[in-house]
Amino acid sequence: MHPFDTTETKIEKQVDEALREAYARALGADILNPEGDFPEQPDPTVTRDRFSLKHSQGGGGFRPTVERIPFLNSLFHALPAISGSTAQAPL
Repeated sequence: MHPFDTTETKIEKQVDEALREAYARALGADILNPEGDFPEQPDPTVTRDRFSLKHSQGGGGFRPTVERIPFLNSLFHALPAISGSTAQAPL
């Protein structure tokens, strides 16, 4: 596993959980709950999946950080190394 493969890090999960809590507070319901809205719901993920659609497709536009393309997340970590800093010379 590449060290910048961010799907295995904790921060993305923490960000997604914080966003889930923020949406729950703002909307008054936990619409991102994969367990569903009530027990024995026929399709418990339907609300979460619908909210994860793009706005142009009628969804809420929520994109979980853990499901993003690892390459794009890796750029976030690689760019500081390429440009350098006071502690490290640029590549």
